[in-house]
Formats: sequence, C-alpha cells, structure tokens
Amino acid sequence: MRETAVRSRRMALGQHLSMPAQHFAHAYCLPVPLGDSTVSAVFAFHQRKAKDTYEELVPEAYPEGRTYLRLSPLPFFADCGESAYSHRYYMRIVGGRPVVAGEWPWQVALQQKDPYSGKGLGQHCGGTLIHPSWILTAAHCIVDPVFKFALPPPFWSVRVGEVSLSAETQRLYPVSKIITHKFFDSETWDNDIALVKLRKPLDLEEHAGLVNTICLPARNMSFIGLQCSVTGWGRTKEHGSNSDLLQTIRVPVMTNKKCQRAYRKVNPVSNGMICAGWDEGGMGPCVGDSGGPLQCRERGGPWIQAGITSWGVGCAAPSYPGVYIRVSEYLDWIYKHLEKT
Repeated sequence: MRETAVRSRRMALGQHLSMPAQHFAHAYCLPVPLGDSTVSAVFAFHQRKAKDTYEELVPEAYPEGRTYLRLSPLPFFADCGESAYSHRYYMRIVGGRPVVAGEWPWQVALQQKDPYSGKGLGQHCGGTLIHPSWILTAAHCIVDPVFKFALPPPFWSVRVGEVSLSAETQRLYPVSKIITHKFFDSETWDNDIALVKLRKPLDLEEHAGLVNTICLPARNMSFIGLQCSVTGWGRTKEHGSNSDLLQTIRVPVMTNKKCQRAYRKVNPVSNGMICAGWDEGGMGPCVGDSGGPLQCRERGGPWIQAGITSWGVGCAAPSYPGVYIRVSEYLDWIYKHLEKT
C-alpha cells in the first residue's frame, strides 16, 4: 500500500481521528481490532481551507492487504463511488452491453447547444461527476479543434442520471465555468483534462440511486492487472453511429511499458497516461466516448476513477489499447481549481 503518510497507532472502529489543518492531503492505514482479529482501516483526509481548524475522519475497515486508498472529492463524500447496481456479474459482449439505471450514477453526457436559441446540438462527450458542482472530462472535448480555444459555458449543457439519451425525463443542467489544462497539447494529447462547473450544485439526495459522485484515486495508485470498466454513448462500431443507450465494457489495465511498445510508431505514451485493453481487440472506447471514465474497484470497494477516455488507434483495434489520462497525476490540478471556487 502506498500512501501520502502513515501513522502507526491502534484505534477502535467508530473512533474519530483529527488532523491539523496545515496538512493538505493524507491517507492513513491503521490496524483496527475486530473481535479476535485485526483488519486494516483506511482513512482519507482532505483539508478544504488553509485555516487553523481540524477535520474529523470516521474510519472504515477493509480486509488486510487492500491495495488502494480511498481519496474522495471535495468536500469529503463518504458515499462516493457507490452504485445501486450489483456489479458481480459481467457479460463480455463484443462492443459492450447497455447499462441499467443507477449502474454508473456519476456518468454524465456533455452536450453542445446553440448559445442563442438554446437548442441542443446533440451528444458530444462523456464526463464524470466528482462533486455536486463539478464534472471531470477531457480537454479535447472542450477545445475547438480549428480555433484551439475552449468553447465557453453558453455552448454546453450536462445531462445527469440518464441511461437513454432519447428519454423524455431529461435531467439537463446549464454550465457556469469551463477550465481546461493550460498545457493541453492537441498533437500529443498530453494534459487532456478539463473541468466543467454546473451553474447550481446537484442535490444528490433528490436523485438518490441515479446520481452520485465517483471517488478519485490516491497519488501513485496502481491499477495494473485490474479489469476496469469503461462507459459511454459513443459509436458501437468504428464507422457506425452513436448509441442511444449508455454502454459498458470491461478491459484490463496494462503497464505503460507495454502500451508504449504498442504506440511507439504512433504517439508517445507519457506518465500522465494509463492504458487498458485486450490484445485481441474487439472491446474498447470509440468516437463519442471521450471524456468518460475508466473506473476500477477491488473486492467490493468503491468505484475509483483511474482514467479519462482520451485517444487510441481506431476503435478497439487489435494490439492497440485505449489510452486514458491518468487521474492520479492531476490531483493537485483538480483540487487547486475546486478550492478556488
């Protein structure tokens, strides 16, 4: 287990742990006695403001040997990464399968609209809810490919809690702010990350079961070898049309060295990227899935966003995995902008 800081001290379940405000972000793994045995308890701490105050944490117990730390969005949401749907059974259907309502409650649809008439111009990209006010997506979804600037908020709206894009009960929300990484490179896809702020924060309780935030990863967290899920309304075939129903697939995360070998003649794969896919192809993201999540979890834990769908060769082509922005490399960037507002 790799964490920002470790404290070795014993404590009981239900006990609170207080940390001084000068610490920005910490994760703790502590032994907790449970009857005749002891398990590891993982704690995540995040200070929202640099003041002389203390934040409290409620410990959560996990089995010994867990390899992830639960680091939540701002402010701390204890239920991030929780889905009302059971993910115990997966059907490996080529090209993915439709999802059910509430299965991926943090998935949003980023849609373009005419800023003058307000008329919707259709599905453009995916994104994830990391906070009731904030969407995490890809910069290339926001930046105009010709003029190289980010389209302002009046051009965008966000749909949340939806499975079918043709559903009459649309949960459509206006946007108040767009932030793209200032070093986004549309040639190499480096820093392909953006934040979209909703005009008003969502009431998660009002949409309970259908809308929730996803958890963010801990720094230096590794997902290698895990089979993670990708979701989106993109094309179900390389030369086909976008899907009306949200689709999901499961793909294994690979090492960057393996991914770099696959793309050595195509494009550099940097440390800020993470790759996932089957060697034989047949399952992977396609046009229209950009900005959506590569989401992972272990042993029934919360879902954590490992990556943001970014680029690749073709759609689920053999020997070419999907390439995603590695979210753990951009935690400081994310927190900095969320704290500013």
